Amino acid sequence: TTTIPVTTTTTIPCGTCNTYLVNNTGASPVYVTYRVCGLNISNAQLVNNGSSVTICACTGSIAAPSGSSVTITNTGSCVPTTTTTTV
Repeated sequence: TTTIPVTTTTTIPCGTCNTYLVNNTGASPVYVTYRVCGLNISNAQLVNNGSSVTICACTGSIAAPSGSSVTITNTGSCVPTTTTTTV
């Protein structure tokens, strides 16, 4: 289990995708931004105060506002939601 500090900013390639639990223990909602796994786009996820969300994102691409009470925990590899079979 790896906890990524909310002030950490990385520029590593979007090569490895993992599942992250984002927990907001602060008093106000925050937007957490991350690079969507498998897509060349970024997404902003609203996390209400006292709530948590699970996202599938590229390693090291998650960021939260500096000073916010957000803990981002790596919970494992992403599980594909769809499977494409070519015959």
